[in-house]
Amino acid sequence: MFRTAVKAGNLRFGGIMKRLVLAAGAVLLLGSGAAGCGGGDEPAASPQRTETPAAAPAAPVATEAAQTFGTGCAGVPSTAGGFAGMAAAPVVAAVSGSPELNSFATVVKKAGMVETLDSAPEITVFAPSNAAWAALPQADLDDGMALTGILLNLIVEGRQGPDELASGALETLGGGELKVSGADGAYKVADATIVCGNIRTGNATVHVIDKVLLPAEE
Repeated sequence: MFRTAVKAGNLRFGGIMKRLVLAAGAVLLLGSGAAGCGGGDEPAASPQRTETPAAAPAAPVATEAAQTFGTGCAGVPSTAGGFAGMAAAPVVAAVSGSPELNSFATVVKKAGMVETLDSAPEITVFAPSNAAWAALPQADLDDGMALTGILLNLIVEGRQGPDELASGALETLGGGELKVSGADGAYKVADATIVCGNIRTGNATVHVIDKVLLPAEE
């Protein structure tokens, strides 16, 4: 009877265990399904936006007129495009259209030096104003050789700006020297005054002076 009871109890216990195992399996399956469904219901991650830094404001570009200095600049700009038009042309072509420098252009042409100056790389020209040329004796203006010597005494290599004009001496293409001095927009070249300086042309920097600087006599 005991074995029969035990057997019967074992059968009942085995049935209970079987049902518990099946129930546990069902719970696990349901849990796994729920987790899977929950993952599907999660909203998709929004794409990350890359912040593009705002471009810094462009630095103001100085105009050609703003780079010049001197009390006589008002009458200098070329009638064909002003200072900006002069900056785009070689030096003789640039000054030819200037109401204050057309005498200088005429002298260059008379001396046969147009191509020499227009093709020269990076030079500085101390160009006498029309009034300065008018004060020169007519004999000098009619002498081509004299004009060549005068022009070579007004030209130096490189672009010489305010920093280079502050003090010292500049060697001319004619072999002489021009002493320079000044500050804050007021500059002297030998005994001439720069009335409008730092004019940019395609291949030269031009400083308008109030006197024709003659080369030293040998």
